[in-house]
Amino acid sequence: MSSLTLNKVEILVVDPNSNARRSVQAALQNYGYPEFDFAGSFREVRDKFRIREPDMIISEAELPDGTLSEFVRRLRNDEISGNPFLPIIGISSDSSKEVKFELEASGVDAILSRPLSTTHLVKCITEIMNKERQFLVTANYIGPVRPSAIPTDGIGAEPIDVPHTLKSKSKGIGYRSMYEDISNATKLINRLKMSRLSEKIVLLTNGIAEILEKHGFADEAHGLFEDILKASRDAGQRVAGTDYAHVTELCDSLIKLLNKICIEDEGAIKKDIKLLKPMASSIHLAFSESEEAAAFSRQVSNSVSNRNT
Repeated sequence: MSSLTLNKVEILVVDPNSNARRSVQAALQNYGYPEFDFAGSFREVRDKFRIREPDMIISEAELPDGTLSEFVRRLRNDEISGNPFLPIIGISSDSSKEVKFELEASGVDAILSRPLSTTHLVKCITEIMNKERQFLVTANYIGPVRPSAIPTDGIGAEPIDVPHTLKSKSKGIGYRSMYEDISNATKLINRLKMSRLSEKIVLLTNGIAEILEKHGFADEAHGLFEDILKASRDAGQRVAGTDYAHVTELCDSLIKLLNKICIEDEGAIKKDIKLLKPMASSIHLAFSESEEAAAFSRQVSNSVSNRNT
């Protein structure tokens, strides 16, 4: 830690209780952290982001206007203006497995329980500061590498190096110098997320097609159906305004096809089931750099659209 300059680091403490905010400040100032800002809601956090971003957030898990898990999930997915690689520590009075799972799944760096131990908090910050900054990008998760986030299907299991903005700031490197690295890493993460989603769509669609062919729209298919719809909507929204915007049409076509299968008679279902796999494959191929793949994807999309009109 001797090579790091703690007085360059600004920590945003988020808690609706002003006494709780001040107690965190008082505890950390004794360890050489002099720069603090405070917020009592996530609306205040977003307002502060527009002026200046902190180098780390320490936040209560439950606030009047939302949960930390939802805020972090949106930040990691680049849905909130800010640095998606910002280190975040969650604090909770609820030690249940459900709360811990939600926080971990959102992409927080660490979770601490109340009553808060200053020693544990300082140790946690030190570990984040010194640890290599790597993220996992899966169809369901963007955030720091942790065993519970490694997907069982292997899709997105490779760690990705991302800017360690906290360590850089502690060395006196400003955000302006890091902006290009953050921007490029964000684009890479988004690209990987789209690819992971497309792989998941293929996997789920193949699964539901086999179930529909053998058993029709049985109970077993409902869960897969909802998962495909969610992944398709996510992929379609994520590519809007990018070079892969045409994938939005493909995802919309797949969603329409799935909804159509739900209300069709048995004879019509068999015909549409045959379109599911090529439709899903076209979404995956749409992320290929080749013109041939993009052309094929559009051809499949047009075919399905014409069939549905």
